[in-house]
Amino acid sequence: MSNPEPGISFKKSLSTQLDEFYFQWHITEKCNMRCSHCYQANYNSKNEMSIQELKGAADEIFRTLNKWKKKGRIALTGGEPLISPNLFPLAKYLEKSDEIQKIGILTNGTLINEKTIENIKAISKLHYIQISLDGATPVTNDRIRGEDSFRKAINAIRLLNQNGITTRLMFTLHKGNAYEINQLIDLAISERIDGLTFERLVPCGQGKGMENIILSPEELKDAYQRISDRADLEYERRSKLTIIKLRTLFACLDKDGTRDGENIPFKKQQGAMCSIGIDSLCFLPDG
Repeated sequence: MSNPEPGISFKKSLSTQLDEFYFQWHITEKCNMRCSHCYQANYNSKNEMSIQELKGAADEIFRTLNKWKKKGRIALTGGEPLISPNLFPLAKYLEKSDEIQKIGILTNGTLINEKTIENIKAISKLHYIQISLDGATPVTNDRIRGEDSFRKAINAIRLLNQNGITTRLMFTLHKGNAYEINQLIDLAISERIDGLTFERLVPCGQGKGMENIILSPEELKDAYQRISDRADLEYERRSKLTIIKLRTLFACLDKDGTRDGENIPFKKQQGAMCSIGIDSLCFLPDG
């Protein structure tokens, strides 16, 4: 399910979401990193669409949203989207449409600098920048994502904050980093992150041989419980950080979550149905 805005009740957010449609658009397979758990198997660009083809696909999105009487939210990603020369031209094209409400960028953060920040700020419908970290410390993160990637990601987060851009973190859980959940949340708070999402490792692509570090069902439930408990604590503290708990398996925890459906603030919502085919689609680089 696509994410409603913080502070909106579950019933209201659900009705709002039914008027929206979310697209995750992988505009390139190219990437400057080779994270060990990456779901991509290839990093070539031979099947990528040109900017003209991307704009043609965008026109199809506009027509579809208009026909369905929905508003669009689009997250542009890769690969690493900041590698693509088409990223900012496409973003500018998308935001000209009345059918598109919000644009996000999902990135590893390592290419965000004083030059790219100006292009990012120029996107008038920019909603957030999401950066991936896979450890609360350089040792843990860089073992997975590559040397010096932690420092570069943190520098990017600070630069985004200095420029008033909403930031989110993505963290992929497995046996090699789940013990750092609370440390990561502390880090997110200290770096003034707005939103934090936890995913579980799915061994495919580059990560196909990592079955041995997948969390067991019991370990995953324990990790989700710790995340949920900390999310509730930060909600009570009125923390700026929203720990997003809308992944389906969060509903397995012994809490009310969204099941009563009555006026639950977004920061308290827990568990949700899969959104594929209901209010979201994912596009690959070849269209």
